[in-house]
Amino acid sequence: MKVPARTNDLVEVAKVKVLKGDPFELKFAIRTVARENSLYHQPVELVIGGRPVSLPNAPKTLGQWLFGLPDYAGHYRQRVEGDEVVILAPDLPEMKELLYGALQKLKEEGLVEWGAR
Repeated sequence: MKVPARTNDLVEVAKVKVLKGDPFELKFAIRTVARENSLYHQPVELVIGGRPVSLPNAPKTLGQWLFGLPDYAGHYRQRVEGDEVVILAPDLPEMKELLYGALQKLKEEGLVEWGAR
């Protein structure tokens, strides 16, 4: 799967109410659950302007590209608005499927409330 090496073109994926835990740590909970999804481990190729690019410490999987690595910030963003957390990510179907799956599992565990966008 080809993905841009860097993008600021993020969309609102979900608004989440954190029922247990710190809203600022939601990313870590989502990432932990997302690692169980095969999409997290889908190989990616970084491109700039459609051309392959090689970066030091580049992510090798969709999950690494989304959530980041040491020396690579990733593309997941969140902002806390009162008692809700707004999740922002690139507008890719695979990205939404990965995040929605993780959020659904956290909802089933009673950690968050959310509705798909």
